[in-house]
Amino acid sequence: MDNKILKNYFYNIGYQIINMIIPLITTPYVTRILGADTLGVYTYSSTIVQYFVLFGNLGLDKYAQREIAYTKDSSYKMSKAFYELIFIRLILLFVNLFIFSCLVINSDNVLLYTIQGIQIISSGIDVVWFFQGIEDFKKVILRNTICKILIVSLIFVLVKKPNDLLIYAAIYSIASLLTNIYVLNLLKKYLIKVPFKNIEIKRHLKGTIQLFLPQVASSVYLMLDKLMIGYFCPKDEVSFYDLSERIVKLAMTLITTFGTVMLPRVANLHINNKHFEIKNKLYQSFQLVFVLGIPMVFGIVGITNNFVPLFLGAGFDPIKSNMIFLSSIIVIIGMSNVIATQYLIPTNNQNKYTFSVFVGAIINFLLNLILIIRYKSLGATISTIVAELSILIIMLYFTRKVFDYKKIFKFSLKPLAGAIIMFFLIKSIELLQLNQLLTLILQLLFGSNFYILYCFIIKLNPVSEIICKFLNTLKKYLSDRKTHI
Repeated sequence: MDNKILKNYFYNIGYQIINMIIPLITTPYVTRILGADTLGVYTYSSTIVQYFVLFGNLGLDKYAQREIAYTKDSSYKMSKAFYELIFIRLILLFVNLFIFSCLVINSDNVLLYTIQGIQIISSGIDVVWFFQGIEDFKKVILRNTICKILIVSLIFVLVKKPNDLLIYAAIYSIASLLTNIYVLNLLKKYLIKVPFKNIEIKRHLKGTIQLFLPQVASSVYLMLDKLMIGYFCPKDEVSFYDLSERIVKLAMTLITTFGTVMLPRVANLHINNKHFEIKNKLYQSFQLVFVLGIPMVFGIVGITNNFVPLFLGAGFDPIKSNMIFLSSIIVIIGMSNVIATQYLIPTNNQNKYTFSVFVGAIINFLLNLILIIRYKSLGATISTIVAELSILIIMLYFTRKVFDYKKIFKFSLKPLAGAIIMFFLIKSIELLQLNQLLTLILQLLFGSNFYILYCFIIKLNPVSEIICKFLNTLKKYLSDRKTHI
């Protein structure tokens, strides 16, 4: 595996870990200070603003990332593409702000909407996609980390009473805007001047819309699950589904993060007609999905009985079945992510990606109508699994002549064998009848260490490769320190 790809992957993983930790720090504090009613007002207004952010994006992030990756070998072409794309974003920004202003001017919370509207501006000038396109993930991660730390610090310092809602909203909006302005200043050393007459924005419209449509479809059907559960079932069922989904998707982040890293690399290889190298990179990605994803599925199933009551408390038992079933999407979405983010989009086949997502959205909606009424949140869970599996099957069909899926699925047998043994090891610890916390700790320690050792012994890539590189880096570091001493 390429050292740069590996480094970017770990940068992203580090940032995702920060994203996981920060809500654990701020949420208990904010809920106690502001209260449920005040937070409800914030959440409602924030949701409306996020719709404007979504439509203002118009699928540009992934498209722009790909276009920069296509052109990064030429300063002129890259600069030209950047100015064209940022021009489109600015047009969308002004249209967005105008519509937003017209809608909220007569609302009861004009000041709150105005403060949160800063996020629309922040999103419009966000150029993270440029640095992702040139594979400079360090700057992206540094920016985002600084922003998160700034937000957390200011919340604890400035938010002290229930009336501090506007301050709370301003912290998020202004911190995001300032960090994006800072990143804009970093562009100087990468871009050169391009005459305005050479700017062509029309050529980008089709590509952005093609990526915007699946983004809208996936966003709608992900929100639709919770809306339909809330409509047909008691409100606690919404929390059962939401919490199980969040827990599973936190684990899945370790896999999907790799897609963000790989997109610009594959796009650049594609534009340079290095199709054999693309296949090799993607085979590595499929391996990563199986090596990480399969043990995650078996691990979640194995620890659920202890994890749910310990971390969520009493009254959340229905989450157990949701988590057990929903864990399967880790591998399903992991494979879909490889095909879509790492192949279809960077190789300009986004229409196939769009079709797959729309079919999945329709299936999800129809199954929700049937299953939610009878099985409540578990029904939504089953609908989600079937929808995601449908998306994957369609993508597999579209790419059946590109990849040797027999070879890919044959590889999955090795991590599957290790994951099954790990599962029985995890469950056997419960026979010791220790307290829940100690049991969970032992399950995590023994399970993860056994699986890593298993991968290393049988030389199961990419885990053994990552371990070897880590050990070599550590050896080099210790050797250098010894030399200096």
